Amino acid sequence: MTRRDAGESGAQGLRLPIPALDLKAALPPKLADACCAIARWIQIAPEAVATCTLAHASAATGNTRWVEVRGLRVPVSVHFVTSLPSGSGKSVIRRYLRRATAAIEDKIVARREQAAREAQAYADELDEWRAARRSAKARETAGPRPEPPPPSPLGGPRVTFTLSEGSLEGIVETLMDSPRGVLWASDEAHEAVGMIGGYAEGRRSLDAARLRKLMDGAPVEAHRGRSNASPLRLLRCPFLALDFDVQPGVLRTLFAAEDRVSGLTARLPVHEPRALQGERRYMTPPPEPGPEVLSTLSELFERLYALPLALDDNGTPRPSWLRLEPEAETLWAEELERLEALYAGADDERAGVLGHARGRILRLAGVLCLMRDPAARAVQRLDVERGIAWTRYFLNHGERLAKLGAESTDDRDRRELAEWVERRGPEGVTAREVTKGPRRFRGPGGAKRADKALEELVALGELEGLWAPVGEAGGRPARLFRTVGPDGERCCHAGGGGGGGGGETPPGVSGNGGFAAAAAPPCPRAGAAGPPEAEGAENPDGRARLLLFGLEPPEWEH
Repeated sequence: MTRRDAGESGAQGLRLPIPALDLKAALPPKLADACCAIARWIQIAPEAVATCTLAHASAATGNTRWVEVRGLRVPVSVHFVTSLPSGSGKSVIRRYLRRATAAIEDKIVARREQAAREAQAYADELDEWRAARRSAKARETAGPRPEPPPPSPLGGPRVTFTLSEGSLEGIVETLMDSPRGVLWASDEAHEAVGMIGGYAEGRRSLDAARLRKLMDGAPVEAHRGRSNASPLRLLRCPFLALDFDVQPGVLRTLFAAEDRVSGLTARLPVHEPRALQGERRYMTPPPEPGPEVLSTLSELFERLYALPLALDDNGTPRPSWLRLEPEAETLWAEELERLEALYAGADDERAGVLGHARGRILRLAGVLCLMRDPAARAVQRLDVERGIAWTRYFLNHGERLAKLGAESTDDRDRRELAEWVERRGPEGVTAREVTKGPRRFRGPGGAKRADKALEELVALGELEGLWAPVGEAGGRPARLFRTVGPDGERCCHAGGGGGGGGGETPPGVSGNGGFAAAAAPPCPRAGAAGPPEAEGAENPDGRARLLLFGLEPPEWEH
């Protein structure tokens, strides 16, 4: 069976390339360098560091700024789900950024203690007033009822900057005391999403609707108790940024079917950057970022947190508006028309993702505008360009993950083996070497199973099978299998963007800030010029050329 006989098998059908993001085009240069330095130290994909940094910058800004264009108003809250294997180092990113937000956390702790003292003083005065009212003689001299402490933009006794766990009711209560907003950062997305509807059967739709409102900054009704019998309160202008992690195996079962049609998944963009397990160095690990990296991030977060927040008489936040400059608005409208062309034939879930891209570009552009200049009053064209780069990146990851989710078990096994061979480099592998790789080929009979699976990939056009030359000592020649380009070239090439791969040498950082695999040895069948560039392989600038949503990373002229 050839690749054509197999329909859309082959390199483009099995080895789905992982979309990469050019951080130099998606972040201010100084912050792109900082994210790459952290990623190089942790040995993790820089996109994982960048999303976490964006989420912290979003939370530091909070309700002080919203973006407005053509009557559409959106908060600058961002929401991400990062899918990486356990042990990738995502929790290390959070610990590092916690050091960068230490000054903010100190201010919040001080404010929390002050608010608690104010609340206790009010409670004491109220008890004294009530005691005085019990006596008919003292009632005339009791005076008016004490007034509670006025709402403060700094928050109340439960004010928080980041939280990692809690129920939806607890988060709403925290937001009541945190008018600026909260970042919900969880290492286990299944625990965070699993609490939706966890209190009662049939509550999932109601809880999901409330979570969507919190993400959109829409008013939410809140009860103190779980039975909805307590007095009703209204959270008029919530701000909730999300940064969730999930393991790839858990991602497939993270959301219920109703979440996909209700719009919850459309609001939570998921990306699965390249995992670097198997390529990391431990004998000579990369150095920890210098103090200038921590200083850069700390200064940014503190400047964003210093933006003043105004409250109305009811204690509701009154954000200042970030409006788009004419060129920025034109570019935003042009991108929306490009996305409109993708609606034709889209199912409900895909159409929902495309529909929410309109506001997502604005949210990202607003955060990126303030990361560029915390004192900015208008979103520039450059900010929208960066927001579009991020939006296309997430759309392409969403499409790739949708294709992976539609795979059969056999197709997934074939793809994983093809990607494993690709990561081994251009020298090729033998069936015996495969028995030391994917777990399903280990144990008795593993070599025979591996040989059968490899020959099947040769028949599909995924791999090239050839016999290694016999040495001087003679003996039986070894059967080698190596990667074939997407157009069927009988030439090996270990592409960095194809299967999370890139040789066996630990990755470095390319000139534009994106991770690029180590250079492959010269191809033995391509001469000194080396292998031709494979479509879907990673380009020298670190971007995957084959993008499943059909959206190339934008290239702007300035």
